[in-house]
Amino acid sequence: MSTNSQNVKGPWSSDEDSLLLNSLEEILQSAQQNKKSPQISWTAVARKVQTRSSKQCRERYINHLDCTIKKGPLTEEEQNLIRRLLRKTTSYASIASKLPGRTPLQVKNFIYREKSKESERIKSQMSISNIVNSINR
Repeated sequence: MSTNSQNVKGPWSSDEDSLLLNSLEEILQSAQQNKKSPQISWTAVARKVQTRSSKQCRERYINHLDCTIKKGPLTEEEQNLIRRLLRKTTSYASIASKLPGRTPLQVKNFIYREKSKESERIKSQMSISNIVNSINR
């Protein structure tokens, strides 16, 4: 974690996004010049960004700035695959690894939305008016 006590919370500015991307690019170029495998040091990135922790930098890049991430809604096929995989595992990362361009955060958000919809459906079925109506039929 960054030792900077001035870490910002909340939305990222476009300047911070640019700093993060530029810092990341510098680190990756340096690794290529030294013929090393491109291992990202998020601590080094955070030092260059200065206003965010290494964890914030990593999550911002992985969940928002990485150009390989699909930003649109999950397709019906992706949703069905998540539902099938949930029978085998509850690991968001494991499920996301089977969905190219999707992050564990996107998988988690979909699962929580599904659970919320199911909960609301059950609550509506359990409402007094529905119970009374079913008795009166």
